[in-house]
Amino acid sequence: MDYTFTRKGKKGKYPADYGMTNAYQYYLEHYKNKYDVSQREYSLIFKEVMERIMFKIIFENFEFKMPFTGNLRVKKTPIQIKFNPDGTLCRKGLRVDWKATKDLWKADEEAKLKKQVVYHFNDHNDRCNLKFYYDKRTCQMKNQSAYKLSMSRKWDRLLNEAVKRNPNLNYFE
Repeated sequence: MDYTFTRKGKKGKYPADYGMTNAYQYYLEHYKNKYDVSQREYSLIFKEVMERIMFKIIFENFEFKMPFTGNLRVKKTPIQIKFNPDGTLCRKGLRVDWKATKDLWKADEEAKLKKQVVYHFNDHNDRCNLKFYYDKRTCQMKNQSAYKLSMSRKWDRLLNEAVKRNPNLNYFE
């Protein structure tokens, strides 16, 4: 079965992104005779399916295998704390805790002038960072290195809350 979408543009160019409108047009071209679903109904069904998949990925450590495009899962990477040769903290790979930094700057004017920041060390999660990971090793499309999957803020926030409320969640490393 061919899973290509068509878009406007120059012939031979690869499209930048696809959305739900493109998926609905594909549905109309291939499945309109079997099922009569409006675009609004299609959108509601799509959102419900995606929510169920994302909840399984976040709360049950599920690896979602997308047809022809790779896998999606949550990846756990340990935070590596390193020091420079002069003894200062190497900030590469560390994430700034902006709430704690702003609180520090309100309390200490000198820290604000020196632009001192507070970093997340995720002690509640065994000093590990969590992120959604798009594994393209099983991708069967051409130019797979050009593809990127970015999650919406909603799912990043839900992952953050899930880990804070339930530290027993265990993810792939």
